Amino acid sequence: MKIRYASIAMLLMLFLTPLLSLDLATVTAGASAMSTASAELPFDPTAVARASRNAVHTQGDTLVVDNEYRRVEFTAEGVRFAPREEGVLVPGHQVTYRLVAVRAGEHVGAAAAPVTPQVRENQVDYDRPAGVTERYVVDDRHVEQLFVLEKALTSGGDVAVIGQFETTLAPELVDPLKGIRFLDEGRDVVRYSGAVVYDAAGRETPAPLSLDGNQVTITVPGDWLAGAVYPVTIDPRLEGGIINVGNLSMDQNNPAVAYSTASGQYLVVFESSSGNGNILGRFVNGTTGALLGSFFYVAEGTGREAAPDVAYDAYQNRFLVVYEDGNVGSRNVAGRLVYGSYQSSGSQMPATEPTMIAGDAADEYDPAVAYNANDRQFAVVYLRSTYMVYGRMLGSGSVSPLLLSAGFQIWNHVSGSAHDPDVAWGSGGNTFLAAWHRERPPDQVEPDYIAIAYLYETYQGGGSQVYGTWTIAPYDSGSDPLTTDCSSPAVAYDPAANAYVVVFRSKYLTASYTIHGQRVRSSYNVSTFRYDAAYAFAIETDVPSYSGHTLPDIAYSGFGNEMHVVYVSYWISPSSYWVYHRLLHGTSVGPRLLVRHAGADTIEDPVAAGSPDRRALVVWREEYTADDWDIFGQRVAPYQLYLPLTLRNH
Repeated sequence: MKIRYASIAMLLMLFLTPLLSLDLATVTAGASAMSTASAELPFDPTAVARASRNAVHTQGDTLVVDNEYRRVEFTAEGVRFAPREEGVLVPGHQVTYRLVAVRAGEHVGAAAAPVTPQVRENQVDYDRPAGVTERYVVDDRHVEQLFVLEKALTSGGDVAVIGQFETTLAPELVDPLKGIRFLDEGRDVVRYSGAVVYDAAGRETPAPLSLDGNQVTITVPGDWLAGAVYPVTIDPRLEGGIINVGNLSMDQNNPAVAYSTASGQYLVVFESSSGNGNILGRFVNGTTGALLGSFFYVAEGTGREAAPDVAYDAYQNRFLVVYEDGNVGSRNVAGRLVYGSYQSSGSQMPATEPTMIAGDAADEYDPAVAYNANDRQFAVVYLRSTYMVYGRMLGSGSVSPLLLSAGFQIWNHVSGSAHDPDVAWGSGGNTFLAAWHRERPPDQVEPDYIAIAYLYETYQGGGSQVYGTWTIAPYDSGSDPLTTDCSSPAVAYDPAANAYVVVFRSKYLTASYTIHGQRVRSSYNVSTFRYDAAYAFAIETDVPSYSGHTLPDIAYSGFGNEMHVVYVSYWISPSSYWVYHRLLHGTSVGPRLLVRHAGADTIEDPVAAGSPDRRALVVWREEYTADDWDIFGQRVAPYQLYLPLTLRNH
């Protein structure tokens, strides 16, 4: 591929907001880079500047942006960020960034002598030599830093962006692809993540970091640049926004998250490898992202406890956590209530013992739970003996959930296997909708499919709890455009449209999947399950740029018909993993937002919970080191920008 070096335009973005995460997609070249934003861009700097309510003020020779969250100062010597906690500046947590040079091969393309910053609306520019512009875009809570190289610095070789941090915090290189963390007496305060490089064709590769004292160098490999289509984007992140929810010495798995409308706090629950396997919980402040207290044990028995899910009861201000208890082959389903807000003293749970939800002789496992706010009842859906889907109705309680129905059969597939049950409640139709994946036995050639069942909203006193069932993807009429295996469903309710939305993955090639969604009626109808007479719609089908996409989850944003969808994208060779977010408006799919790029380290099980302010907390499991799986989180907003978070547990 011929490279037109004369038209090189590179963009380097850094979040200088502490405890914040940034991700960037490709932008157009040259002077138009800031004014034209592709529909696929997760970050539009011009839109951010327009939306900002923070003006840039002049104080002597310094440009200042100041509010209750942070103070940012721009001088000829660099950019200084000072965070605030509860409106007060935090001594010792200031970080100053200064560009040292941009090098291409052996050539110094831009040696960064002091220059006077210039204000352009809510942007601050440093006009550097050799056609380099160092640009800052001011948002209400963020400051985006961009470097735009408008012409070629050399005809080949690696490209390096060299910067200097000035801070009393202690920098530590975690890994060249993972990034740098800044420590205050051993506690993470700020993280500077690994960098990813994109080109105009959608190709990308990690750009390793090196750290020499306080000097950081991002290196873009010359052999990758040789095949690049320009412009090229370099994307590191200064991030305290990634919350280490479960950063413990043992492995953490299978996270779930729910939001309390009374306290404005999220509860994250997850499985830990401590003992034979226990269930842990952690509260997160929904406004600031601060971790509240330390983790606590939801289930700490002597046997194996795994696969938690959680739902919130606004009437009692309690979370119900459900999980499987026991070894494979003889598992039960148990549950426990957790207070709806972090308790600064005493237990986080009103009862000392769990409630047995499903304890028959059969193997019962992989539970999911949802809450009916009208009738104050929970529905728990779980698997039984591999091929059966079961449920149980529970009543709202202040100390323990009330056992209403016995376990009831939702569907018996007789053969094959059922996987990945999920359940949601819809206020419009006042029903629960259960969804699961049916894996066909090997002797059946038809594809695996997604099934749904409408459940009664309350305990029916011994009568049937199931209105009816449907196969929704691939639909069995023979005319569905999806014809391959479908699996990994998740379901949420859209109250504005009075419809359920089921998201799932569809097999594209042997090791490749795409993400689709299906809108479903809020109440059972014998004629159709479809909300708008349409087949499944595509959410993520970009397979040429990735090996595939998997493990979707969905949550309501709290506004209109906005739905948060999160999923994992992956590249098989060389190995690379991402967590992405998209916003749905009905069947209209918003641009891709990069939540996390972990390089070669595996990411699994992203989940999301929305809040009434349209934000969401996204939580996932990540192989942070070779022998350490941790639980991480990130808050996102529906207008496709990250929000600042505070890390307080280290």
